[in-house]
Amino acid sequence: VSQSRYLIEKFISTTQGLQTPINVSFVYPYQELCTSHGCKAIKNNIQYYSDTHHLTKEGALLIMPNLKKNY
Repeated sequence: VSQSRYLIEKFISTTQGLQTPINVSFVYPYQELCTSHGCKAIKNNIQYYSDTHHLTKEGALLIMPNLKKNY
């Protein structure tokens, strides 16, 4: 497992174990954008990130179905 994948998995496991107020939740775009081989920044000439940590509109739309399902 790469170091970045390890850090992503550590972040997810840590935040899922936190007790948070009812109006606080964490979003994990990695589940839609990443595989064990890496994360998609661009696919079919569609850019999913505007920089290292921020999704473009297209990236946000890609993860939107997962958000609606969970929230």
